[in-house]
Amino acid sequence: MDAFLHSLGWVHFWVIFATIMLIVEVFTTGFWALPFSVAAYVTALFAGLEAPFYIQLGIFVFGSAVCVFSMQWAYRKYIKKSKDDELKTGVDRLIGQTAWVVKPIKGEFQRGEVKVGGEIWSAIGANDEELAEGGKVVVRKVDGAKLVVSLPEENEGLS
Repeated sequence: MDAFLHSLGWVHFWVIFATIMLIVEVFTTGFWALPFSVAAYVTALFAGLEAPFYIQLGIFVFGSAVCVFSMQWAYRKYIKKSKDDELKTGVDRLIGQTAWVVKPIKGEFQRGEVKVGGEIWSAIGANDEELAEGGKVVVRKVDGAKLVVSLPEENEGLS
């Protein structure tokens, strides 16, 4: 009975540790605490089976490593398609996106407006292009708070 109560103490330790790591994960970015949380929950199962502490520690270290490498593999396979491909965030994600002209654009010097990703942006035409309302354009770059857009090229797949 003493061993059972002792192992219950370790179960509580691992569950509390896993829960703390899960809470930390919620308030941070990058999924750095999630592997430790998963490994701690798995270790709690073995602690409930009265595994000695050194076995629990080994399971935690091994489980953490497996989770970290699995997450890296999934990231490379499903999110980052190639070594040159960067995960774009913020305004950088707009480059290459299709936009719709909602207010005519008359070259580089008279701004119009485009709608991209559900948001209205101030825009100018690349290469002094005039773009009519309702036209489909492609975002070429972000210049401060305005987008530089142009007509799509023939071989360009629109997203």
